[in-house]
Amino acid sequence: MKKFFSLVLAFLLTLSTLTGCVDTHFRFKDDTSLTRGQWIEQLAATFGMDDFEKEEAYFSDVPAADSIYTAAQSCYEWNVLRDIGKKLKKNDGASLEFAVSTAIYATGVDLSNEVGKNDCEKAINYAVGNGIIPSGL
Repeated sequence: MKKFFSLVLAFLLTLSTLTGCVDTHFRFKDDTSLTRGQWIEQLAATFGMDDFEKEEAYFSDVPAADSIYTAAQSCYEWNVLRDIGKKLKKNDGASLEFAVSTAIYATGVDLSNEVGKNDCEKAINYAVGNGIIPSGL
């Protein structure tokens, strides 16, 4: 039941955040899209991810003095930021794929039975299979 509510919360967070950023075809507008850093900051706040253990920065573009440092560190340790390398690319636009996959990871859903060549693809397939997003986006 807890996972269900977490999933619903992730879905609502994704939709409420993205509705102002996309047109009717779910394409990000260049002038209004969220950055990856802004998305991670909102996601961490929504799921209460505000603690971390390692003081050394996981991402070279998010130093300790950065306003999203706590969110980035926490999301990394909570396994929300997977397979993205040494840079968060915090100023790049948050693609729909990035937003949906990180929201699914934040819920803690078990993706081991999902089809896909990596966790991101599995998360997207999970979201499509459960009606969170339509297929073909």
